[in-house]
Amino acid sequence: MIQWSPKHRTRELLFLTELAVAAGLGVACGPPGADSGSSADDVAACGTSADTYQAGMEATCDTDACRVVLLQADPAPPDVGDNVWTVQGTDADGTTLDDLVGVRFEPVMPEHGHGTSPPSFDATTDDGQTWTSPPMDWFMSGLWETSVVLVDADAAEHIATFTFCAEG
Repeated sequence: MIQWSPKHRTRELLFLTELAVAAGLGVACGPPGADSGSSADDVAACGTSADTYQAGMEATCDTDACRVVLLQADPAPPDVGDNVWTVQGTDADGTTLDDLVGVRFEPVMPEHGHGTSPPSFDATTDDGQTWTSPPMDWFMSGLWETSVVLVDADAAEHIATFTFCAEG
């Protein structure tokens, strides 16, 4: 039987740890075209923390001074792939904010520690009251948090977050 010195035993344990970590990362963050690592476990992990989509649902801004209304999502409910949202900012009483100079969308997967590429998406508006995102690619199943950042005329940012489980 081989007797391992503490130095060799430490190297062996380090190698096995690195191997286990690499195997885990290869599944979750493989090269383009590889399996995204999405699984029933990712969806099950969403648990009860995800919102249930309904057109017209609202999220309160971090300042409590405003709300974001999710007027429409395509697809509905939000899911893996390109997602396009139309939102409207309101004050705490529900009156539409007409002094917004910009709206930005920032999707992230909090349980995986990454977002999308690009990390944010600037919305467009035709009337200054409703804002539409460009396609946001939710490239794998699991829990997605999308912060909607309202920028007012004073350049103050107000953030409301919607959380959905993308099932794929």
